[in-house]
Formats: sequence, structure tokens, C-alpha cells
Amino acid sequence: MIKKNKIVLITGASKGIGKAIANNLLKNDYKVIGISRSHSIKSNNYISIDQDLRDSEGFAKVLQNIKKKYSSIIAVISNAGMGAFQNF
Repeated sequence: MIKKNKIVLITGASKGIGKAIANNLLKNDYKVIGISRSHSIKSNNYISIDQDLRDSEGFAKVLQNIKKKYSSIIAVISNAGMGAFQNF
């Protein structure tokens, strides 16, 4: 059973390090709120929120809604990033 006070918010949870952290937390009975443009994690304890963090106004609104709905978040992992994979 998930304890109410074990909620973690992760940005960039769709792949890479963010996804690995989210999956690890889920295995350890945490509820995870994942914010990203897409989602591939399938778990009843994973709350997916579609948001592009480049939209700062939209992101601010999402954060306000999360704060109202989930007041017991114990950690925030800011993992969202953007890369340019090309030759210099």
C-alpha cells in the first residue's frame, strides 16, 4: 500500500535518468508524478502530466494545480533537459 506521504515529483520522466529514477521509486512503494511531453511508464502509482517545460506559463499553471492536489510531495527531482546531438 502506498503511503500518502511518499509522493515524488519528477520532470523529464519519459526516458533516460528520469525514467530510471521513477521506475526505481515505484518499485520502492512511492507514488510518482511525472512531468514530460510523453510517457511510457505503466503503473497505477504513476501520475502522468503532459507538459513541455519550454512553455513556462503552462508549466507554472501545472505546478499550481499539482500543489493544490498533492500537498504531501516529499521531493522534487528536476531532470528535464534538452540536447543537441550533432557535430561541433
